[in-house]
Amino acid sequence: MEGETIAECEATLEERMEDRWRRRKAGQYQAPPVRRVEMPKGNGKTRPLGMPTGEDRRLQRAVARILRAMYEQDFLAGSCGDRTGRNPHRALKARRDHLGTGKGRHVYDTDMQGDFTNLHQQWLRKMMALRIADPVITG
Repeated sequence: MEGETIAECEATLEERMEDRWRRRKAGQYQAPPVRRVEMPKGNGKTRPLGMPTGEDRRLQRAVARILRAMYEQDFLAGSCGDRTGRNPHRALKARRDHLGTGKGRHVYDTDMQGDFTNLHQQWLRKMMALRIADPVITG
């Protein structure tokens, strides 16, 4: 809960997580509002950052672990975005190494601005429902 110490949260964490999952399965769970903070990016620009409660972050991580286990097999070996042991820096290094060997002839520039902000949620849920039968996860 908001304003709780870590020790207070951990004392009843197991029971609260079970209750939250039960309510989510019954369609009675409503995630608490996400606190929004504007993070400076430079040049007077900011980026919105959502800060869910600690309990909600734990629930999100549990679902993320399930999804990673289900979808990891579908990713290409060179795909580095938000995967265990991989990150954008690894992808950039692989690209530099490839270009350094003289094998690359083209350089592509992409901009991920607003990528997750503009993600079509309904479409994503429909795609996930093709493989995940649990409406608790697909919403």
